[in-house]
Amino acid sequence: MGEESFVDMCATIEHAIKEAACESPNYRAIISCMLRSGNDTDALKAACHMKVGTPLKPMLAKPTKGVQIILKRFEGIDFTCEYKYDGFRG
Repeated sequence: MGEESFVDMCATIEHAIKEAACESPNYRAIISCMLRSGNDTDALKAACHMKVGTPLKPMLAKPTKGVQIILKRFEGIDFTCEYKYDGFRG
C-alpha cells in the first residue's frame, strides 16, 4: 500500500470513528467494534449508531469570518439565520 492510499484509508477510518462517537458516545462499544472488525467502517456504522435513550453530545457552532461564507455553503438550500449580539448563527 502506498503512502497516499494509506493516508486516505486513515482519514476514512478517522471520520468513521468521529461519526460513531457523535452518534453513540460509548467508547467501549466503538473500540470493541474496531477490534472485532478491523478497519471495516461499515461494520462500525452498523454497530454504533443513534439509539433511543442514549444521550448525544451537543453540536457546537463553527465560527466563520462572515455571513458570505454561510450563504455560499448553503446556496440553494433552505436554512434559518439568527442574529446574535456577537454575530450570526446559520
